[in-house]
Amino acid sequence: MDLIVLLLTFAAGIGIGYVLRDWVSQRRRFQSSRKRDQPIETPRLLDLKMGRMKDVWRALRNLPPP
Repeated sequence: MDLIVLLLTFAAGIGIGYVLRDWVSQRRRFQSSRKRDQPIETPRLLDLKMGRMKDVWRALRNLPPP
């Protein structure tokens, strides 16, 4: 009797783990597809504040090729 309860508990744990893993995987795929579909807006150089070199480098790096 104890063996049957143990096996049923083990099988239920495997089933719940599989469903939970599948749900998390779908959620991650959905989140990444939403981020991928959003347009990336590059900052304009004239809109930057003075002293923000990180923003300047980001704008220069994201400029389209000549």
